[in-house]
Formats: sequence, structure tokens, C-alpha cells
Amino acid sequence: MPHNPTKTLKLESIARIRAGLSSRDVQNLFPSDDEIPLKMISSSSLTSPFLSQIQGEKITMSASSTTSRHLLEQHDIITTSRGSFRVSILEKSPEVMSEGYQLVAGPMCMVVRVNDDMRNEISAAYLAWILSTPAIALKITSSARGSAALIFSRDSLASLEIPVPPYEQQVKIAEAARHATQLHDARRAEASLEYSVTIEELNQIVGLR
Repeated sequence: MPHNPTKTLKLESIARIRAGLSSRDVQNLFPSDDEIPLKMISSSSLTSPFLSQIQGEKITMSASSTTSRHLLEQHDIITTSRGSFRVSILEKSPEVMSEGYQLVAGPMCMVVRVNDDMRNEISAAYLAWILSTPAIALKITSSARGSAALIFSRDSLASLEIPVPPYEQQVKIAEAARHATQLHDARRAEASLEYSVTIEELNQIVGLR
């Protein structure tokens, strides 16, 4: 029986990709009469491919200058644009994740949002997982600029070839990846606690305070 390989699509044909706020944007965020409170996601916030809660830095922006281009939505995917390539998806609505605040992506971040006409073909959770894999990280890193700190361009992200299995399979893959991530995080937290307890006990044995 012949093997039917999974089709691939360039990311730019699947999703819109834009930069987060620039450093200049953040520096110019002055209080105004029509200001609205927000929280800004930084690149350091991207700690897991699947985010359900976010702390974020509290900022304000003028309501007249804040558009849908700035505000994040549930299922938006955030990537770093500098340093170590990391990816996270907003698993819930921004207000639920951030204690009632709307969210924006900060400097050194890019936002990937699945096109409206592709939502029945592409699972955002699956796309987030694909972008977080070592294989994709290797591809994006190999095309990065800079020596002291790697810089990832929108064009290099847009040109990535994304494997696209049937939608039902994408959902199953994303769910399996989510469970594996949760298990990994739980085991890492348990190991960290066990380490701390052991070190404290050893300190007590030798009389360290």
C-alpha cells in the first residue's frame, strides 16, 4: 500500500505573523485621559508551549491608539524574536489568564494567529506544538542573524514548512503533547522540591544556616 506523506504548507499561508510592541512603543506609554490598563507578555514569560496563566507587566495604553492589532486573543501563538527560540499559545482568553486584563505582546516577541479561513484546517494548539519542536527551533536558529544574541526575523518564521496532517489527527497530537508537557512540568517541580528538601537536610547535618 503506497505511503501518503503529510502535506506541508508555509506558515505564511496558514497564519498572520506580526511583531509585538517595539521598545520605543513601550517607552512612549504615557498615562492619558482615555488610558486602558493592560498586561504585556515578555519573551521571558514563554515558559511552556501551552500557557493557561500569565503574570505579565502592567502597562497602560491610550484607548484611541489601542487596536485589534495590539490586543491578543485566545489561541494566539507568541514566539521570541531574539535569544533562545521559544513558543507559547494562549490556551484561554487573555482576561481569564491575566486576572481580568487584556494582553499585548512586548518587545522581542512575535505573534502568530491562524487565518480565519484556515481555522477548520489548522489547529492552533497543534501549530504551537510544531513550532516548539527542536526540529523547528534548529531551522529557525540556522537562519538567525547576530552573534552575541540570535535575532529571528519574521521572514524566516513565515517561510517555515509546516506538516499538516488531517485536522482530527492534529487535535490528538496537540492533546498528547499537552499531557506530556504537563507531566514533564510536574516531575520537574517534584524533583526541584526534593532537591531543596535534601539540601536543607544536609545543611542542618553540617550546621549551616
